[in-house]
Amino acid sequence: MSAGATPTVDGQDLETYIEDVVDERVREETAELREENERLHEELAEERARRSELEDAIEDLERQNQILKSQVDGVVHTQDLLVDGHSELASRELEKGAHLSWENVEPFTEELTISGDRLERFSTEDDEEYARLPGEADPLGRSGENVLTDADLLPIQQLARLDEDMLANEARPVQLAVKAWQNRDDTGDYGLWSKGSNEVELYMDASDLASEIRSWETGVSKEYSQKLAERAMDSLVELTKNRTYVKLRKRRKDGLEYKERRLTLPADAEIPGESPPTDDVGGE
Repeated sequence: MSAGATPTVDGQDLETYIEDVVDERVREETAELREENERLHEELAEERARRSELEDAIEDLERQNQILKSQVDGVVHTQDLLVDGHSELASRELEKGAHLSWENVEPFTEELTISGDRLERFSTEDDEEYARLPGEADPLGRSGENVLTDADLLPIQQLARLDEDMLANEARPVQLAVKAWQNRDDTGDYGLWSKGSNEVELYMDASDLASEIRSWETGVSKEYSQKLAERAMDSLVELTKNRTYVKLRKRRKDGLEYKERRLTLPADAEIPGESPPTDDVGGE
């Protein structure tokens, strides 16, 4: 190349060659950007379409939910009216002295408006369960023969007839005493009560009652359960009108001797409505 001559590439001067290369690159990149832009536009359109479908589906679900909510509100309102009506009629009948089937009354005990807020649950000779106000006789005789009136029963028996909601108004030791009394049939190897000898029908040790209390009520410590057991035993003696009694017995464990309270139900104790036992089983 002679001095002062213009450089060339493939027969083109350098400046023109560079411009052509740059233009070609610009065209290629512009085409790629257009393709990418079109692809993004298509994806955006698809996304908008999907979003529109989802918004339509959400609107449909909201409409269906509103319809269902209105239907549920209607059902709940109707149910409330039925419960109120049933409770009002049951309350009126009970106030008149009626004996109503327990299974028809039990679901509505909290809604009843009765004098004294006390409802008695009792069984008749045919083992059917009824509800009534304490001591009321059925004027129509629909509940059959009830062997004992409420006034004939011991306080513990009267309390045992109450439903759980009404029993909850009593002191805690009383509630536990009632629960222990209701478990007198629990005389197995790990039962709360044990069968006695000729002179003792049943007996229950304070340690067994304390253990049972911890199984009935969560979160009760061993020490506190022992105190509750003692108080429950005292309540049992009082509520059975001294048909039961408590005495201390010597016991030995791990080589140590200690005294423990034992509540005893004598074989000759007169419990209204219950026949004295005739079988001599076990020993105290």
